[in-house]
Amino acid sequence: VKSWQEALRALPRLWPSLPRMPELLERLRRPQSLPGAAFEIGTRVQVWARGDWFTATVRATHEDWTVSVEFEEAGFWGCGARHVKPGRVRLLGATSSWGGSWQA
Repeated sequence: VKSWQEALRALPRLWPSLPRMPELLERLRRPQSLPGAAFEIGTRVQVWARGDWFTATVRATHEDWTVSVEFEEAGFWGCGARHVKPGRVRLLGATSSWGGSWQA
């Protein structure tokens, strides 16, 4: 724990262009979706994986239009997935994916 606290305190010195510490901590506590993202952080979705749809919640949006999700039920693959492409994600209850494709 001590080493990550020291690294956190060193951030302003290492990267002066970062926001001040209170704002930086707030951004970490409450991340925002990227403008124009297909899904907002916190949106309940389904992810096409291993030949089936799995219920998940969007936890992050990325500049390459992918999302990171946390699955409702963890499986042998883990509890989440990072950088899932839009064609593999749909709103919970939808009948087709946002990207209209099953391609990875």
